[in-house]
Parts: sequence; C-alpha cells; structure tokens
Amino acid sequence: MSNYSGDSVRISGTFTNLAGALTDPTDLTLVIKPYPSGAATTVQYSPGDIVRDSVGAFHYDWTASTVTSDTTYLAQWIATGAVQQSSVPDRIYVAPVLA
Repeated sequence: MSNYSGDSVRISGTFTNLAGALTDPTDLTLVIKPYPSGAATTVQYSPGDIVRDSVGAFHYDWTASTVTSDTTYLAQWIATGAVQQSSVPDRIYVAPVLA
C-alpha cells in the first residue's frame, strides 16, 4: 500500500531482552532514509519525538516527504544499552499527490 506525500505514517518498534521479555533500550534511534540513496533523517528517543507506548514498545509518527515520483523509504530502529538490537528495515512507499 502506498502512502501519499504529506501523509502521517506510524512506524512502530518493539524490543526484547535475551529472555524474550519486553525491555526498554537505554538509547533508541530511528533512521529513515530514501532508497537506494539520499540523506537520512535520524530521530532520537529522549529527547525527541519517539513515543514510548509501554515497556519495550515505541512509535514515531513520520510525515511522508513531498515527492514528485514514487519513492521507497527505509525505516530502521537501532537500540543500544539494555537492549542491543537493530530492526530489519521497514519499507515505506510514498507516491506523489496528483493535482
């Protein structure tokens, strides 16, 4: 499913310890980057716009960039400290708004 320029896209991530229990990472970063190339947007938790929903569960509401042609973005969570995880990048498809 495509999103359109200016849409709000919720990007969610959950994090567990080695025993499989939901755990908050010490540091949490979300990287959003156009694929295959382009400048990355980096969002940090605390302080930042990432929301903690519950222990080990977070989300970020990203406003899809304005594009003139179909564009794929990759979104990847990177957790360090109490939890050492990197997510498999989510693919976000953004299409231009037709006038």
